Amino acid sequence: MKQLSLLLIAAFSLLSTFAQNTEDNTDGRFHDDLLNNFVGKWTVSGIVHGAPFKNLKLEAQWIMNHQYLQIHEIGTDTIPWFKRPWEAMFLIGYNQNDKRYVFYEFTIRGVAEPYEGFSYATRSGNQFKISSKMSSDEIINQYFTWEPASKSWHLETRLEKAGKEGDTYLDLKAIPSTSLK
Repeated sequence: MKQLSLLLIAAFSLLSTFAQNTEDNTDGRFHDDLLNNFVGKWTVSGIVHGAPFKNLKLEAQWIMNHQYLQIHEIGTDTIPWFKRPWEAMFLIGYNQNDKRYVFYEFTIRGVAEPYEGFSYATRSGNQFKISSKMSSDEIINQYFTWEPASKSWHLETRLEKAGKEGDTYLDLKAIPSTSLK
């Protein structure tokens, strides 16, 4: 009986060691351990449509009683096809009824683009995939991947046509920043 008791104590101790560490959500707020890594200020650079891209600042914070993660991107370089610097705001939340992430996108393009607005997102490990339907056979897939070793985010965007995903046309890296100008 003593051996069984010791075995059960050891098993429960081991299970609690490997259990997922989740925050208390009894307060009705949305908690996500992966999205918590996005909170803060970031400097973003990389390749956009084959050209080097830099001077983009990003700031992420929990808003509306911790229901949404707000991600605000602000650029300083003029984007030739927009004739102004890039700016975008994203909100990521979680729909408790459907048990899935929701994603809202607002950019300097305005509301002319049919996919701009609301999408669903999925999480797999350290990655969020946001799929925004543009037309009956075109989807924009955005990937936000947390890289814990470098404490940075890899941001990629690919166009999917007729069920086949194309090459990456946005390939960006977000690294921690000390200031947001």
